[in-house]
Amino acid sequence: MKKSLIYLLLIVLASVAGFVLLGDVFFGNPQKSAKNPYAYDLGDIYKIDPSLIQYKETKRIALTHPEAKAFYYHAGHLAIAYKNQLQLIDTAGREIFSKSIIGPTTAISISSNNEIFLASQDLVEVYNTNA
Repeated sequence: MKKSLIYLLLIVLASVAGFVLLGDVFFGNPQKSAKNPYAYDLGDIYKIDPSLIQYKETKRIALTHPEAKAFYYHAGHLAIAYKNQLQLIDTAGREIFSKSIIGPTTAISISSNNEIFLASQDLVEVYNTNA
């Protein structure tokens, strides 16, 4: 008796759910269902006012290692920190300084006397590029 009552209840619930779903498909407003209100639209993002653009790309420099972790530009030199490597290049892409480093870098900076500061989670390293 209990099994048949449960089966009957499941059949009734399935019928109601099917009626609701099919009723919406067949009798719903087609104009309402034609447009997706949650569509991922990036159209407005690509519309940029030309007066806001202040710089243009003049050159591309190929990096020697994949996955650079930090960049810093100072006085015509670009310091790049990779996972285990530090590199200093000029604007033409020529390497000026290269050094193996201890670990992953989170920040990089160059001082006015050409010292490179590398920061990681618990360590700050200083390298002098003149030496």
